[in-house]
Amino acid sequence: LQSTSGNNYSLFVYGQTGQSGELNVTSDRFACYIIYGGDITIAGGKVTTSGTMGIHAQYNNNGGNVTIKNATVTATGTSYFGILSEYGGNITIDNSNVTATSTGSSGIYAGNGNITIDNSNVTATSTGSSGIYAENGNITIASGTVTASGSSTQFGIYTVYGSVTINGGQVTTTGSIGIYTVYGSVTINGGQVMATGNIYGIYAQNSSDNITLGWTNPTDYIYANKY
Repeated sequence: LQSTSGNNYSLFVYGQTGQSGELNVTSDRFACYIIYGGDITIAGGKVTTSGTMGIHAQYNNNGGNVTIKNATVTATGTSYFGILSEYGGNITIDNSNVTATSTGSSGIYAGNGNITIDNSNVTATSTGSSGIYAENGNITIASGTVTASGSSTQFGIYTVYGSVTINGGQVTTTGSIGIYTVYGSVTINGGQVMATGNIYGIYAQNSSDNITLGWTNPTDYIYANKY
């Protein structure tokens, strides 16, 4: 599925009656690709994408967004990202079940764009890079259950010149470092967070980097095997 026009063409995928519709997309390149201002909206049903990149959104002049709401989505990138947002394209996951997998790049990646996860079950896995990676972009986890797994030499959640904010939910990260920031920030305001790494659980590389740990509810906690 591809839109590369500057005329703001958009693609809407609905779950049909009873949210029982299914769509399977397989490609030897990008399975679901939006560029130059169009939007992709998946609202209900079950969508499975597999290609060198699973879902790709970029150039948010007047769009370039991917919205997943009330849906079950499996996005696999065999060479690149499972879900990618760059150059201003945003990805929003709301009340959904999402699995994003990559062998060569991150499971979920935001570059100059934002990824927002709310009230969703999200698993982001990479065998060759980080689970969730923000570069000049922001990742916000409001609620739900999020598992981010990087390879043994990479990171669960990783930010460079960007921010990762966890406001609630259950978040589990694994990798060489569970949560890692370089010239960025990690803010945990609440939720149940388990950050485990072979080297560090939570780590900031530079003195200018910010890590803020907090809680909202009595049941909230933060575990890191090493700081």
